[in-house]
Amino acid sequence: MSLFKAFALAVVLAVGAAACGDSSDDASTTTETPTSLAPAQDSTADEMADDMADEMSDDEMADDMADEMSDDEMSDDMADEMSDDEMADDMADEMADEMSDDEMADDMADDMTATTFTIHIENVSEGADVPTPFAPVVAYAGHGPNPIFAVGETRKAAGLEALAEDGDPALLAETIGGVVGAVPDSGTEPGPALPGDGYRLSIEGHEGDSLSLAFMFVQSNDWIFAIDALSLYEDGMPMDGDITDYVMIYDAGTEADQPIGEGADQAPRQAGPNTGDSDPDETVRLVGPATGLVQVTIHAGDMMEDMSEEG
Repeated sequence: MSLFKAFALAVVLAVGAAACGDSSDDASTTTETPTSLAPAQDSTADEMADDMADEMSDDEMADDMADEMSDDEMSDDMADEMSDDEMADDMADEMADEMSDDEMADDMADDMTATTFTIHIENVSEGADVPTPFAPVVAYAGHGPNPIFAVGETRKAAGLEALAEDGDPALLAETIGGVVGAVPDSGTEPGPALPGDGYRLSIEGHEGDSLSLAFMFVQSNDWIFAIDALSLYEDGMPMDGDITDYVMIYDAGTEADQPIGEGADQAPRQAGPNTGDSDPDETVRLVGPATGLVQVTIHAGDMMEDMSEEG
């Protein structure tokens, strides 16, 4: 007999006993319970206990079914959430792939529309009053104003002083993301370009880009030859030809001036780099055209094509 069934039977017997006690008070002449009633009471108690046990079993089954349904629903919910997460991940992956594809397409389009320009800087100062060597060239192509300097202002890129005073292009090129022409036409190693020699470099540009370049006027304290933001395209066509007229001489405003070709603090005669007094006027100033000192040409094509055409 189960624990619950025993408990139910005890309850029934207790109720039956109480009922018998009440009957004995009402009928004092009856001193014994007829033996034929006891089995009936036991049978009734068993039936009630069975009914209660059955009801409990039914309830337990209902609870179990409800629990199972809840578990199933939870599993379904978790599965749905996982599906949603997987869907979100898939969408994110697809978007990332599309962005990557778009970026690649943009890069390819940029590469296809870019023009390679070859620039040749020739030292023609042999007939000048003061012939001068040239130092390595830094060039930049891009949108916006000249990143090297601004005329009439003190704004100048880091490295311009080293270029203007000592002919060192490294820091300036790094600062502006420019390219360097440092190997003379007549040599295989970086060095100065003497009169009759020159530098050649290649740079890429897109429509809307401008060219800025600078290199040292070696017989000065801090003068530079420079092109100040020259458009690389005209009416949609890349520049091609002589651009010497756009080359000017500027005072970088970093070192006090001494007579050209004579100063003790000028590169050919100074004791070491960065020698000389500071310029009291730190603005970048236009000195004048570079006529008779330099010739600059630009060709829409790579360097090898340019050299083969000249050969």
